[in-house]
Amino acid sequence: MTMRSLIEKLNFRAGPLLLLALPCLAFYYSSELDPLLRYERSLVLSGEYWRLISGHFTHTNLNHLLLNLAGLLLYWILFPNQRPVHRLLLEVLLLAALCGLTLVIFEPRIDWYMGLSGLLHALLAQGAVQEIAERDTRWRGLVLLVILGVKVYSEHFGTEGSLVAQWIAAPVIHEAHLWGLACGVLAGLAVVLGTRLGQLLVDATGTLRR
Repeated sequence: MTMRSLIEKLNFRAGPLLLLALPCLAFYYSSELDPLLRYERSLVLSGEYWRLISGHFTHTNLNHLLLNLAGLLLYWILFPNQRPVHRLLLEVLLLAALCGLTLVIFEPRIDWYMGLSGLLHALLAQGAVQEIAERDTRWRGLVLLVILGVKVYSEHFGTEGSLVAQWIAAPVIHEAHLWGLACGVLAGLAVVLGTRLGQLLVDATGTLRR
């Protein structure tokens, strides 16, 4: 293995490791950081906009943290990272901000929110949409998107998730899952359309140069 390939490999692994470490660090210092980081609607509206992002990395208790870390590991198993660390972090931060913004705009009754679950739904949905756009992975992406849709539907209109609520010592904010799914689908479509538009422009430029 050359030094360049080793650096590239470490670069691809650094992003997932950092995303796993951030919620762990936030939880370890939760007594000091939670009041500063968790999503609180009134404080966001008063100008503390970082909470749109940072709230996703705070958790109510250890069970809540472990549950979401398991979900994050599942995401990396399904979608091994092929992006350099700076691009991955930028995508995650933008997606987290979008998920937080939907809560502010569409869910005025939600005063506070903690946890990665909304962002996880967004990441999984984005990955599923991008797989649907590829012929080789179309059915896998479609199955995953259907599973996510059924899960969110059953949470929103069916079961209340009381067992999970007891486990994490907080109400389950199903709306975060719903809007996370919606944000992920939109982000996935944007990536697919942007990639194809870029390819069309490259092809058109190449044709003009001939």
